[in-house]
Amino acid sequence: MPQAVTPVYDRKGGAMEKMCCVCQRIKRNNGWVKVGKGLAMSQFSHGYCPACYRKAMQKVMAFGMQLQRATD
Repeated sequence: MPQAVTPVYDRKGGAMEKMCCVCQRIKRNNGWVKVGKGLAMSQFSHGYCPACYRKAMQKVMAFGMQLQRATD
């Protein structure tokens, strides 16, 4: 059973869709989907999809480990 998407609202009360800031996929009821060009960017709240979030966190953790090794 698909989960309902909780809408994000802008300051004027209009609903916004979630868009991944890396791969540009949009959160829909059936998951993260790639959409065509020509969408107005003012309709979106940017964040990370689960796949891009995992990749970004791996990079952050690797950088943190490098810093820790450099200070030891």
